[in-house]
Amino acid sequence: MDAAFLIDIETRCRTMDFNTATRNMSHDCPDYIMLLSFPSKIIQSRIEFDHITSKKLIDLSPLQIMRVSALKRSLMEVLHNPES
Repeated sequence: MDAAFLIDIETRCRTMDFNTATRNMSHDCPDYIMLLSFPSKIIQSRIEFDHITSKKLIDLSPLQIMRVSALKRSLMEVLHNPES
């Protein structure tokens, strides 16, 4: 995988969900598989953030909602920090 390609995907993951950021890639593509198998900190944060935001909060207890909220804040810091 080319470094410029990875930087482009990371840049897109900062502002788009993972599926949108990788919409031009086939799911069978070796680069796509590599992104999922060995994600960078930014890509991993985006994948986790997308998963957490897809959860229905109504199914969670108040303590779980607090934990999800804290996790979302920490993932957003990674995604919005230009130095990560």
